[in-house]
Amino acid sequence: VQTCALPISIRRGSLDEWNAPLRYMKNHDLRQEEYLNYVLERFDADNYFTMVAFQVILGNGDIGNQRFYKFPGGKWKYVLYDLDAAMQNTKRTPFGYFLKSATSKNNLFYHEPFITLIKNDSMKEKFLTICARILTEKYVKDDLLAQVDEWVETLRPLMAEQIARWKKCSPKSVDAWMYEVNAFKKVIRSRYKNVIVYLTDYFKLDKEQKAFYFGQALENNK
Repeated sequence: VQTCALPISIRRGSLDEWNAPLRYMKNHDLRQEEYLNYVLERFDADNYFTMVAFQVILGNGDIGNQRFYKFPGGKWKYVLYDLDAAMQNTKRTPFGYFLKSATSKNNLFYHEPFITLIKNDSMKEKFLTICARILTEKYVKDDLLAQVDEWVETLRPLMAEQIARWKKCSPKSVDAWMYEVNAFKKVIRSRYKNVIVYLTDYFKLDKEQKAFYFGQALENNK
């Protein structure tokens, strides 16, 4: 198994096999099927788009901490990792990180796979379909809010002891903790709508396309 991380830290193997398809993506027009197929033989697009979709839907503001790996003879895959900065607001973060041009400096974040792959219509459709599935099946706000309430009731008896023991850490009181919980629930109630707006705007979806991809998600969250 070859495992790598960003900031660059090679845990096992080398980056040689990673850099080859990355350079290829930057230097070839993946709208041409021959070039796309070369990349897809080495890079798991379904896995990658799923990782990106979760990052965008959850609004993770700290996506530089990446993990990716491959088995011998297999494809490069990403690990969905380090989401503690997610679901804090309803902004476009981190969508913009993925949308820089392929030749822009990556600043220890590999944005090139996304922006090169989605130039191909079939890859764009694949990404939107994965986003739609997650928003429809996983992001049902009433279910998420019920889960948060369950966690709160489990943790509430422990919070006073937690706060007393770790005085220099946040939250400073049970009331402060509940304030953060309520802020989290506020994001849950509205972020999915903003994400659909961002995706619709960027991909220039018309009303029919928006309904096709996200109609069920919007219906589930009325």
